[in-house]
Amino acid sequence: MVLVAKMSPGFLEQKCRKVSSQIFRLPREPQSAFNSLLLRHPIVSSRAYSRNNICPHFIEVPQASRLSPREKNEDKIENDCETMTMNAARILPELQASLLCEEVRQEANGNLFIIGVINFIRVPQLPVVAARLCVFNRWTSGVGRFIETTRMVAPDGMTVLGKAETKFELPDPVAHAVNLLAFVNVEFKIAGTYFIEVLVDDVMKIRVPLSVVLAPAPTQAAVNPVTEQAQA
Repeated sequence: MVLVAKMSPGFLEQKCRKVSSQIFRLPREPQSAFNSLLLRHPIVSSRAYSRNNICPHFIEVPQASRLSPREKNEDKIENDCETMTMNAARILPELQASLLCEEVRQEANGNLFIIGVINFIRVPQLPVVAARLCVFNRWTSGVGRFIETTRMVAPDGMTVLGKAETKFELPDPVAHAVNLLAFVNVEFKIAGTYFIEVLVDDVMKIRVPLSVVLAPAPTQAAVNPVTEQAQA
């Protein structure tokens, strides 16, 4: 309740008596006549008078005049957003997890467990071929049918080493979908940062860096320096 405009008792008493004298001459049945009378006297609200002519010093502002034009616009936008959310037939999902690993297996109870999460690849020489690289993606908080695109991009940002598309569906926002894919015989020609990109309906969700590091194998002398000194 918003209370404004503290006025003198004499002014309000005069207004209340004027309105009350007109109200008590109206029949009790037609409510529309009562409402139209209040509209002709906007300064007196429905609580500003009584049959005993007891008038408070504060006047309650009508609900229609409490909100400023800016507040009305904000309320309209908020209501429109809620209506669109409730009536939405398709909501783009969120990528809850995306992991590059060596293998994904399923237990007897249906649970999945991920083997060998890959943070980087260290090789003694280049080029090198990776026989199998798996990607685990889990989607949720969406509604509708979607197309997932997962691709591996070279350090130049243009060359695509592998690409896979998977269709999946989420019936409601609390459902989830797990997509598993494997890149087979991927050739890494140079060292640098590669990227695993995951998209849904051509919208980029994540871009995971994968570093390929060239680390030559240590020589025999570096491995056993004590042995060589003993032989000498």
